[in-house]
Amino acid sequence: ERVMAHYLLGCTYRDLGETPRAIDCFLDAINAADTTSKDCDYLTISTVYSQMARLYGKQLLLTYEIEARRQASHYAVLANHIFYAIYNKSLSAGPYILMNKKDSAELILKETINLYRKHGYQQYSYLSYFQLLHLLVDQKDRLQEVKYIIDWFEAESDLFNENHELPPSKRQYYYYKGKYYEAINLLDSAEYYYRKVYRSGMTAVQNNPMFQGLLSVFQKRHQADSIAKYAQLYCEANDSSIALKDRDLTAQIAASYNYNHQKYLAEKRRLEALVAWLLVALIIVVVIAVGLVFFRKYLNLRKIAVDYRLRNAEVTKRLRRLALSNPPQYPDLSDWEELRNLVEREIPDFRPTLNNSEHPLSEMEYDVCLMVRVHLNPKMMADLKQTTPSNISNIRKRLYQKIFHKEG
Repeated sequence: ERVMAHYLLGCTYRDLGETPRAIDCFLDAINAADTTSKDCDYLTISTVYSQMARLYGKQLLLTYEIEARRQASHYAVLANHIFYAIYNKSLSAGPYILMNKKDSAELILKETINLYRKHGYQQYSYLSYFQLLHLLVDQKDRLQEVKYIIDWFEAESDLFNENHELPPSKRQYYYYKGKYYEAINLLDSAEYYYRKVYRSGMTAVQNNPMFQGLLSVFQKRHQADSIAKYAQLYCEANDSSIALKDRDLTAQIAASYNYNHQKYLAEKRRLEALVAWLLVALIIVVVIAVGLVFFRKYLNLRKIAVDYRLRNAEVTKRLRRLALSNPPQYPDLSDWEELRNLVEREIPDFRPTLNNSEHPLSEMEYDVCLMVRVHLNPKMMADLKQTTPSNISNIRKRLYQKIFHKEG
């Protein structure tokens, strides 16, 4: 759906004449596609590339057009739409011709002619034949090939109407036929076919080949009046101011495209960097959160483990036995020292946490804290310290005030 949305928006900009914005939308459409997915709409991707190639061609961005045609053909094959694959491949010959890479163009055209025939699209091979005529008709040593193409086209093509006339959009063919007859010195036939190129509404660029052909014929006939007439028409069609205007327009369009394309790439890189940063930040947050969870779990497990070792230490067991003996027995100084060492070894911050410079603990108070920590009950504490449970209770209240600064 995102692919189609960007594609349709691109078509809208294309129809409004906003070529750079159209191309940006087409690029967005391609970037939105998951071409690795089994249900990817390869035919739509091929169409997007084909539309881009068309716009690149109008801007004379020929290397971009060639690459877009290649991609359009590739995705048409993946979509199992062989005709569009051949069609886009054949259209890539045009920019090669404009770049004066005629050998590459000829190879492409001959390959696509064979592919059209192989896959049953013989009538569409004229698309490649027309371009091949353009390449061959000026080469004197290849006129036999030109004659073969002309004969095949007129015998086999279904483009001709009942009067054996071509539709206006295909009348450029007559220029190539006129060139052939001029090359074999049949000037009357050449003039006839040059004139057949004409159709109403032709632009100066479209008139140019016809005027050029007629001028060449009249020069060979030495017809001065006609030479003057068609020389002027030919010059008007090739007027330097028009050429300069076209060149400037092409430069402006190319500059506009390059600016917008670079802007698009910069924005894309910015978004990719932002996404990457957010992803890293998310990973860091997750790692910290997980770390905190495990750290808290570790502290709880450590507390449980320490608690287990304090409860079951030999000195703790001995103190319990002494408190429960009948008659009561009392620990000696070594027992208290062993208890202090046990707690302070297992919990290094135990004594520093309890010490308060304003209200330091007495030895009795500290021993009560030790006994609380190893889970001895008040009766045991009283027996071990040879005092009463009520006194132990008072000491604990006093400790709470000293340590936590409140009653409790």
